[in-house]
Amino acid sequence: MDEVRGPHEAPRGEPGDTEVVLRLTSSARALEFGFVLEALAIPWRLEAEGDLQRLIVPAADAQLAARELDEYVRE
Repeated sequence: MDEVRGPHEAPRGEPGDTEVVLRLTSSARALEFGFVLEALAIPWRLEAEGDLQRLIVPAADAQLAARELDEYVRE
């Protein structure tokens, strides 16, 4: 499984420690969203899931990450 992590990497851990925020078909868009999270100091990582990229963050940051990405897309 391919994986890309940001400097503030979302940790690997037990299920429930991390949460998938988005599944994206575009690797470039997935990285763009990762960089948005990076600017907010939210740990993240990408994992390939077939043709999709899963954007993963710690469970504790999932709601904030989803809210911030939603706001970013609306801008």
